[in-house]
Amino acid sequence: MSISNASQFYSARLNRLHQLTKKRNVDFCILTSPPTLTYYSAHFFYFEHGPSPFQVIPAVLIASKENESALLVADNEQVPESTAVELKIHTYQSYVYRHPLQVADSFVAGMKDIIGKARSTKIRIGIESSACPAIIAHTLTDNLGNIEWVDVSNEIRAERMIKDELEIEMITRAAALCDIGQRVLQTNIKVGQSELELFSIVSRAINEGAGTRVPVMADFVSGPRTATGGGIPSGKVTSAGDLLLCDLTPCLNGYWGDCCGTVAAGTASTSQRRDFETVRDGLSRAIDTIKPGIKASQLDEFLRKHVSDYPHHSGHGVGTMNHEEPRITPYNEMELQAGMV
Repeated sequence: MSISNASQFYSARLNRLHQLTKKRNVDFCILTSPPTLTYYSAHFFYFEHGPSPFQVIPAVLIASKENESALLVADNEQVPESTAVELKIHTYQSYVYRHPLQVADSFVAGMKDIIGKARSTKIRIGIESSACPAIIAHTLTDNLGNIEWVDVSNEIRAERMIKDELEIEMITRAAALCDIGQRVLQTNIKVGQSELELFSIVSRAINEGAGTRVPVMADFVSGPRTATGGGIPSGKVTSAGDLLLCDLTPCLNGYWGDCCGTVAAGTASTSQRRDFETVRDGLSRAIDTIKPGIKASQLDEFLRKHVSDYPHHSGHGVGTMNHEEPRITPYNEMELQAGMV
């Protein structure tokens, strides 16, 4: 899949979003959560920088039932290149130095330019209720008058669960960075190294593999710390026989990989090897059982029978979030579908 034809996938996703506005009888869908923006517009907020003092929010996507769509993005954000050709890009002023910052005023003005003036009748607006900032709610109320808010979160989550070909390629690229990190760890781990020293080697290899700086969420702990289930790397130095848990979750252009492995510093003990083989065999058998129609809870039960009743989920989906449906857990009766990752 080449990046040159990526726009057709974003066009198809926007088309389904417009269909959602009609199905839920909303005048607009106004969406702000970063995973959803990546899915529909290719916009990726580089979250490792943290919240910007020069932005209200990085971007907002507005889709109307008249099949029009626009992305309002801060002018210090990277504008997506491979998005749908019909998506209109608007910017609002962010960083300035010749006069005081007025990012809120600039953002509000940009919103008003897109959504238009007040209506005389009630207007229905679709939002992801857990991700709609107050400034958007106030701006819309002041500008449009009588508003009925419609939560479309469930529909958007369901839409994002099934991956198209472009998404599978994006996830595959991110997963390849996990492979790089795990291979480098296996090659470089030695007794007497700190977790931070090892993680620096792994992180550098991931960045070099991507050809750019990549945000990586990681559990990277050794020895007794592995019993906690994870944590950030520390100055703890590995001793002979220590296990090191390495759970790498890199985010490449808004899509996540996720891969957990465990290696030994020095020579693994007989019991460590036995436990490793038990887990690896259970995972291999579980992977072989995955097919459309199996319930997430059935897959979870299968793993617990073959491994143990561990205090953790057995798996989860990835995409524009690092942990999304389907969650492989005892409670989840969701049936797996073709296209889930």
